[in-house]
Amino acid sequence: MKFGMRKPSLKKSISARTKGRLTRQILTSSVFPDSLDEGANVAIGYMPGHLKELAAGELQKKGVEILNDTITGQVHRDRILLTGDSPLASTA
Repeated sequence: MKFGMRKPSLKKSISARTKGRLTRQILTSSVFPDSLDEGANVAIGYMPGHLKELAAGELQKKGVEILNDTITGQVHRDRILLTGDSPLASTA
């Protein structure tokens, strides 16, 4: 049996504070559609090449519900965070 104060682990302390923070805080979001990032924008030369990771797909893997499939200028508020699906959302 050990006696005395325990020595806290810095690595475990940081991990506990940051692990899953995104999924606990943001439950729903409106983002730029992946269909445009992997198709039309590359075809017309707007983007120089294919992205390694698509934003909506990565957020869904982390448990965030994506509310839109197309660009409509939608703005969504989840607690104190505002998210928009495109530059059109900046004027909403």
